[in-house]
Amino acid sequence: MNCKLRFIFNSSVLIILGVMLFACQPEKIDFNTQIKPLLNKNCMACHGGVKQSGGFSLLFREEALDTTNNGIYAIVPGFPDQSELIRRITHHDPEFRMPYGKDPLTDEQIELLTQWIKEGAEWGTHWAYIPPSRTDFSSVPDASKKDVNPIDAIIYQKHKELGLNASLEQRPEQLIRRLSFDITGLPPKPEWVELYRENPTTSTYNSIVMELLSSNDYGEKWASWWLDLARYADSKGYEADRQRTYIWHYRDWVIKAFNKDMPFDQFTTEQLAGDLLDNPNDDQLIATAFHRNTMTNDEGGTDNEEFRIAAVIDRVNTTMTTWQSTTFGCVQCHSHPYDPFKQQDYYKFLALFNNTADYDLMDEYPRVSLFDTVAEMKFTNIKNWANNSLSEKDKLSLLKMIKVKEPKLYSVDVHQYKDEKLQTVDRQALRFEEQWQIKNVNLSSKKELLIKCNIWKPNTIITIRNNGFNGEILFSGKIEQSNSIKSFSLPMIEKTVDLYVTMSNRDPGGYFFIDWVSIQPDYFIHDSKLKQTYFELLNGSFESVAVMSEKEEEYKRATHEFIRGNFSTPGAKTSSDIPAYFKSLNNSTSTVSNRLELANWLNDENNPLTSRTLVNRLWEQLFGLGIVPTMEDFGTQGEPPSNQLLLDWLSVQFISADHWSIKKLVYRIVTSNTYKQTSEISVEHRKNDPQNTYLSYGPRLRLTHEEIRDQLLSASGLLSKKMYGPSVMPHQPDGFWQSVYNDQKWVLSEGEDRYRRAIYTYFKRTNPYPNNTIFDGPTRDVCSAFRINTNTPLQALASLNDPVGLIAAQYLAVNVLEDHQTVSEQIQTIYYRLLYDFPNEDELKSLMSIYEASYEEFSSGRADLSVFILPELKPNADLAALSVVTNVIFNLDATLMK
Repeated sequence: MNCKLRFIFNSSVLIILGVMLFACQPEKIDFNTQIKPLLNKNCMACHGGVKQSGGFSLLFREEALDTTNNGIYAIVPGFPDQSELIRRITHHDPEFRMPYGKDPLTDEQIELLTQWIKEGAEWGTHWAYIPPSRTDFSSVPDASKKDVNPIDAIIYQKHKELGLNASLEQRPEQLIRRLSFDITGLPPKPEWVELYRENPTTSTYNSIVMELLSSNDYGEKWASWWLDLARYADSKGYEADRQRTYIWHYRDWVIKAFNKDMPFDQFTTEQLAGDLLDNPNDDQLIATAFHRNTMTNDEGGTDNEEFRIAAVIDRVNTTMTTWQSTTFGCVQCHSHPYDPFKQQDYYKFLALFNNTADYDLMDEYPRVSLFDTVAEMKFTNIKNWANNSLSEKDKLSLLKMIKVKEPKLYSVDVHQYKDEKLQTVDRQALRFEEQWQIKNVNLSSKKELLIKCNIWKPNTIITIRNNGFNGEILFSGKIEQSNSIKSFSLPMIEKTVDLYVTMSNRDPGGYFFIDWVSIQPDYFIHDSKLKQTYFELLNGSFESVAVMSEKEEEYKRATHEFIRGNFSTPGAKTSSDIPAYFKSLNNSTSTVSNRLELANWLNDENNPLTSRTLVNRLWEQLFGLGIVPTMEDFGTQGEPPSNQLLLDWLSVQFISADHWSIKKLVYRIVTSNTYKQTSEISVEHRKNDPQNTYLSYGPRLRLTHEEIRDQLLSASGLLSKKMYGPSVMPHQPDGFWQSVYNDQKWVLSEGEDRYRRAIYTYFKRTNPYPNNTIFDGPTRDVCSAFRINTNTPLQALASLNDPVGLIAAQYLAVNVLEDHQTVSEQIQTIYYRLLYDFPNEDELKSLMSIYEASYEEFSSGRADLSVFILPELKPNADLAALSVVTNVIFNLDATLMK
């Protein structure tokens, strides 16, 4: 062999040996998938965010590498033999061996930790905290082809890895029915089913999808989903659970936002910070009612501040659950035991919500006034005058006072001076010669004092003094009996003073109730006509919705950390910001100082969680299981994504290609072959993918309680398509609605309001509509990230006996009786109206036998027709027997599922 050939041969051998040697090298230990789960399960309970036994914590690397209370190092990177952690997990004495009081770690686990320390004990960033990046499809066959939905390519790639096979397409009638419920929450038009049955092409299917997405029914369906997250209800919660008047405007705002496909980033911003936008309109203010859906405790004797803080805490937890799928609530009391959030982070985040002007008061100010046409013209006149006559700051302050009655000081803000004073839940009351003190009032450039007051008796004299009850009189005058906002003109004093208010009235029943005060410039000192208009708007009776409003700088609240999460033991003062860990991910040094900046951070494409959370929530709505199954927890204790490539691709597309459009995202998903698969489960699928984690077959889910009701009403022809407006009270069992300290009654709605879609049903937190509770709907006391799905005997009893279902069955039977001659035809028509298919021979035989037995019962008189059938439908045995059969079809598994 010549030298040249020998060199080539030797070189080749060396290369082959090198490749083989490299291939044999063990892969480096991965902290997130191998070490973190081990630590969470065995160590974090004693050495995490809650407890740090022995001065040792494994939550952050810098803490873990620090010395313990004994001055030794538990982890010495690169040197497991010098690391106390390894010594303790291998100790022979149970009193010293870790984990203490539990079974020892296995040899494999010990070797894993030893190798990890030997490699340098590197921490890692949990997958959820790394922003999704644009996907490289080079490893996914067909993903870049024009006629292939990348969803299918990614999922089929996963099927190939797991040895799974995708299923065939669902039958046309079942597929279109599933599609219609998923997009609109209602059954499809029969012509859509026939169209796709006759022409099952992609073009036909996609045109049906587009028609469904453009329907107003779409917004009502998806609003129900969002209102669970927003913990929307028509009542305030707690003991009395009184009505929250006009909050339904927020529900209607959500429906409209979905129907016009408001981009999700704008949807986010307006709900969290619509009031902080430049010149916000009524809709943007109503959107902020998202965070006025917190509960208010109207019970006498409660601490208003305690329950105000409870509402603020709820806003913190709801925001992080809704937009970040993060279990942030436990950080209220201690640092997170498993995720990288310290307790200080919680109160910095809480500070973002702590400066809003609302209190735990019965009147629920601030509320945006929704003017009628005449009042809107008056408001426009004032706006035009303000644009030309006031500074920008004064203009905004004036318009804010008119629209939301801010800025102001509540009675609970001011200092009580005399113990004899009568005090009610949310207002101060002065009797004869009693005084009221308002401390630290800045009168610089301000000389008008507004007081929202209720004067019970005529001839009441109000006196306002400066710096003492014997101080200089700034105002004294007789006030007429009324319940309104009064104006008191003060002399110009360019400084901060204490004001003292005294009421004089010899009538022992004369009370002067004070709700709130506001100190402002006398804007209309030279225009009495415009001032009159101003007070007409302030005191007018308009629909008004509880909204968010930021307190102005001079009224700003201080935020303190709470020791062990208890509001009654405040600790260090803190400032507003997002959790430090999120800032460290991109080395950010900027501070998030208000709710608008918070919304901008949530909407930033570098935020690792917002788009993933939304994509996962929509996926769960359509498939019944999220790509991340733990809907509320993307943290290290949550389950990992079943297909992270799919989750990240959809998340990036949602922002970059769909521009935050939920309709486009829904379209992308439901037009995939993955979505169209049959829900019939083969033996192979049941064995290898029992929970349909990897989407090897189509979803088969029970309808929600809203969809069950709406389907029955739609099939019967009773469903009202009326949209928006006050919540309605349809049929429900007598005596079910009980209220303490509250005389409100469930009054059956009239006319078509009885048969409106379920989203418009009055929602009372302590007494939700019965089928909501029975069919796993939330009480909406707090944010609900998902609904559980149970199967109980109560559900069968409810669906068989629900008055709405029985009434719908009778109306559907009446319609069919008029058009069809034979009983067999009537039954088959009813079956088709619900399932878009005809019963097979055995099913028809069973339904016929039910009809015959029922007919015999009613015709013989053994069953009372007048009790079962509505009198206006002219009761007879034919109608009654067919109604019974219709109710049976209503309760078929196929009817209650999609």
